[in-house]
Amino acid sequence: MKTRRIRNNFLAVLTAFGLVGAASLSTVMITGTSVSALPAYTTLYCRASEWATLRSIASRSGDSLARIGCREAVTYLDDVGEFYKVSYQGMTGYVLKDFFSMDYNAPINTSDGSASSLPSYIPPVSATAHYNLYCIATEYVTLRSYPSRDAAALDYIYTGESVEFEDTAGEFIKVYAKGKTGYVLSEFFSYDPNAPRNPSDGGTSSYSWSSPSSNVLYCRASEYVTLRSYPSRDAAALNYIYTGQAVTFIGMSGEFYQVSFNGTTGYVLSKFFSSNPNSSLVYDNY
Repeated sequence: MKTRRIRNNFLAVLTAFGLVGAASLSTVMITGTSVSALPAYTTLYCRASEWATLRSIASRSGDSLARIGCREAVTYLDDVGEFYKVSYQGMTGYVLKDFFSMDYNAPINTSDGSASSLPSYIPPVSATAHYNLYCIATEYVTLRSYPSRDAAALDYIYTGESVEFEDTAGEFIKVYAKGKTGYVLSEFFSYDPNAPRNPSDGGTSSYSWSSPSSNVLYCRASEYVTLRSYPSRDAAALNYIYTGQAVTFIGMSGEFYQVSFNGTTGYVLSKFFSSNPNSSLVYDNY
């Protein structure tokens, strides 16, 4: 509070002597530090190449409260040295001024303090831009509730499935898919549905699949395979299909086959099934 009084008094003196116009005041240099005169509650946009850190105190060593993705908005509250005090998603903290602007389309700041630059296939966009992108992971990508690898999973986007691009958020992009809005890792999406698959971690493995040659498939696991409620290794078990038992193929979903077994429709890992009842057994985790 004392610092603010000193700053306000200094600016008042400059204004009184005609050195700074009260109506046009925007920035004053004091010993090399820029003091902004932004109105309270101004909306600022993150212009870091990936994200800027929201910190608990106005220090580069302050605890990290959140990551603010490129083009995400914050509400300006005050100036504190090289930091802005801002409000973001119900949290109040501090961000480096260098990475924020009132201009949504201001140049991206790629200097240290953000991270690496965004993938080249995600272009600068306007606030209302929407594009279709295609999943190029080898299996699937997780649609998450917020832009973090630790965020809760909302759904799964499988190879070749499309999403509607809404915005960038650091290493993530905000998308609309399967009736939900969430965040996916941008490196696994492309405008080109036939782009080379990205086998790196974040999809899953580099395993590839193709449609079976017959609608009747036989379990070739060394013991059994779990019939699951949806195409995920974490989905609830509906039944167990033992070596040699037959299922009816319905469709594909990433690394899974959708099948019918004993009157129940569910999903099984495709690598354990073959149209040949005498094919080699598969020994693997399942």
